[in-house]
This record gives sequence, structure tokens and C-alpha cells, in this order.
Amino acid sequence: EAATPWTCPQPTWACWEKFHRYYSEKKLFSPKGNINRGSVRAKLRQEATAKMTTSNLPEASTAQLI
Repeated sequence: EAATPWTCPQPTWACWEKFHRYYSEKKLFSPKGNINRGSVRAKLRQEATAKMTTSNLPEASTAQLI
């Protein structure tokens, strides 16, 4: 599976390695362990998720609105 822009590109690393070698350096998490929503990676994920959500919505027809 191809890595997305917001995930660690090293699928063979253990979760500990991914956190300390990648996510921590990118400041994806706060010191308390919460997702830092202001980080570049979090914003990329949020944008991609929003695009997927809006592209999957059915188009409204006038019959549904009445």
C-alpha cells in the first residue's frame, strides 16, 4: 500500500520507530499525545478527508428536497 502524504513512508518500522523517527520530528503530536491539528501533516489529512467526503455525497435532486 502506498504511503499517503500524512503517514510515515517506512512501512517496515515498528510503531515506536515511526513515532520517534518520523512523527515526532514532524511535530504531528503535542507533548500530551494529542494530534497537533496545526501541523502540516494533519492539515494534509484533513484536506484529503474533506475531499473524499464531499466527492462521495450523492447529488441532491429536487424530489428529495420536497
